[in-house]
Amino acid sequence: MTLNLKIINNLPFVTMKVEYRDKEKSLDNVLIDTGSASSILSSANYMGSGI
Repeated sequence: MTLNLKIINNLPFVTMKVEYRDKEKSLDNVLIDTGSASSILSSANYMGSGI
């Protein structure tokens, strides 16, 4: 596994790949919140992708 971390305005961002039932979608500039207990992704990011 490779992690490409970008620092933008002193905040850590990554590209995240989501896979579900043989389909995948990449999301750019996902903020890593190190103090978060969970993550929420907007379904609008997946419209039309089959995920």
